Amino acid sequence: MREKLSEIAHDRWSGWMLHLFSNGIFNNDGTWTMSALAVERWLRQATTGYTDLSESEKDTDRDEADRVLEILN
Repeated sequence: MREKLSEIAHDRWSGWMLHLFSNGIFNNDGTWTMSALAVERWLRQATTGYTDLSESEKDTDRDEADRVLEILN
């Protein structure tokens, strides 16, 4: 079970990183730039408690919880 949960943790992280990178610009010097809109959105979400998120934002977290519950059941 530990390895399965570890796999989910990695999948979540790698999926997030790919999503993050797809919402920015790779610069010629190898750095990456995120748009101000993305910064504003994700900073707001990161500093908002779960109960105060929109239902669609909660659904994303619920989907992740469902993946873990599948393993535990």
